[in-house]
Amino acid sequence: MKKTKLLTLTLALLALSSLFGLEIVQQQDITETTGNQTMTFEKFHNPDGDLTLEDVQIIMFTTVDSGYASADNDGATPANVTVRLGAQFQLNSTDVNVLNEQFQNIWNYITATTWNDPLQPENGDGNTFDPTAPDGVSHEGEHQESTVSGSINQMLRPSYQGPGTFNFTLIKSQSNTIEGGGSNVDGQFGGTNIGGYVKLVYLYSDPNADPELPVEFSTFSLAQSGDDVSVKWVTQTESDMRGFYVLKSETENLESANKISDLIPASNTTFAHEYVCQDNAVEPNKRYWYWVEAVSLSDNSTFTQSQSILLEEETQPEEAVPEAELTTGIQDVYPNPFNPPVNISFYIDENNAESNANIEIYNVKGQKVYVRNLGKKGEGLHTISWNGNDEDGKECGSGMYFVKFNAGSHHSFQKSIKLK
Repeated sequence: MKKTKLLTLTLALLALSSLFGLEIVQQQDITETTGNQTMTFEKFHNPDGDLTLEDVQIIMFTTVDSGYASADNDGATPANVTVRLGAQFQLNSTDVNVLNEQFQNIWNYITATTWNDPLQPENGDGNTFDPTAPDGVSHEGEHQESTVSGSINQMLRPSYQGPGTFNFTLIKSQSNTIEGGGSNVDGQFGGTNIGGYVKLVYLYSDPNADPELPVEFSTFSLAQSGDDVSVKWVTQTESDMRGFYVLKSETENLESANKISDLIPASNTTFAHEYVCQDNAVEPNKRYWYWVEAVSLSDNSTFTQSQSILLEEETQPEEAVPEAELTTGIQDVYPNPFNPPVNISFYIDENNAESNANIEIYNVKGQKVYVRNLGKKGEGLHTISWNGNDEDGKECGSGMYFVKFNAGSHHSFQKSIKLK
């Protein structure tokens, strides 16, 4: 009969992180009729270590108010009015890079998103609102004391080296005008308010901290299978990893251990991944110690704690090695950031196998832009892809999106960033 020896050890993080975060927020309002304002940011500089500007979030807003326009005196011809919101943001810096490409003079117009008109149309005047008008909003019909507003929310991921400053310029142009036909336009829009909100998130390293190994182990186990030893480990997350080696010794001293495997390539995933290495160079009635060496892309190494196993001549059938337990919900959204398509991996457990499931995509305003009904997918790990288009087949803009997974009473969220 075969008998299995199984030892399992749950591990914490292999090393302390050497990355630290710093967040800077700045807001600027522009109240002049025309002109611009510039936000100047001092670059955070860590002279003893590396620095990366991880995220830049730009939110701009504008409001055009106190407008008045009416129909012709006979009340039969409505006013045709287009309001253009002449607000832009501009980032001009020669030493800031986005996705490894240097950029200058990056700008965009604000598109109006709301029109609040207290004067309701009467007798079928044809009061309409078109938020898709170029660089603004088109409104047809009589109105007064209306307010038009819009916003931009854009995520960048730049990096730079060295000290100094870089500037975000908020531009107010003269294009906030009313365009209409003949005498039926007898008013002019008044005060304009433009503002901007910029958030910078830095990651910087401390060379005096312990080297970071970007991998998290959840299990490391040994099992005798026939005349061999099965070495198994499971990682929860990996990033910037080169791979793994398995080491073995006949003593508990790591210094006496030898590598028994070639480099096993890392998966570099953000969800659980299992590795198995078989060792057939073993003898019965002997005890062996094993380690797993994890190697990063920067060639930093760390070792798990040792596991030992005593091989026996008479063995029992191999017992099943416990698998990493998965629960219903999103397991990964990758790549992230993404340039469409993006893959959405989710797991459905036995309790939700007969439940209808769906995926919903929301923008940063909380608006649902896409839904995919999945029906009853059954128990297991599944993956779908999203091409970055909304329900009407139109391409969604760049920025942050929230992926929501629903199955029965279970809901889970994960955010993702869409690049241009």
